[in-house]
Amino acid sequence: MSTPRSGISAALLAVHTAALLVALYLWIPMYRRLVAGPGGYHPGAGVVDKLLFVVIVMQVCYWWRRNIPHAPPRPHVLLGHALLFISRLAFVFVGSSFSLFIVRAGDTSVSPWGLLISIWALFAIFCYVLELEALARPRLERTHA
Repeated sequence: MSTPRSGISAALLAVHTAALLVALYLWIPMYRRLVAGPGGYHPGAGVVDKLLFVVIVMQVCYWWRRNIPHAPPRPHVLLGHALLFISRLAFVFVGSSFSLFIVRAGDTSVSPWGLLISIWALFAIFCYVLELEALARPRLERTHA
């Protein structure tokens, strides 16, 4: 049975997911540029303000959704595994991005504001990973008759 709270929760998750996809759309060109070599002077200057907006949306969805009580989901092993797989991929991306920041710190000029927003974006993606794991874990549990 669907309740208004479950509808709000699902909508927040959908917006959170859409915001993550927008963040990746903004982030990947900058990531590729840094992987290819020195990023130069403020490599993400054109996307910082857009990324800030997306990160705020992600964080609002995450923290608001955490305060909504959830009914325990029905076990679904395949869905649970798929959610964990996606969460692990996102976590690998966060880890590689953070490593890339450290490697390129000496040969790329980054604004303090851009660096702060980038770290906050990585944290927001980490929160999304936690959300997926929280959705996946109960689905992996087997019920015994």
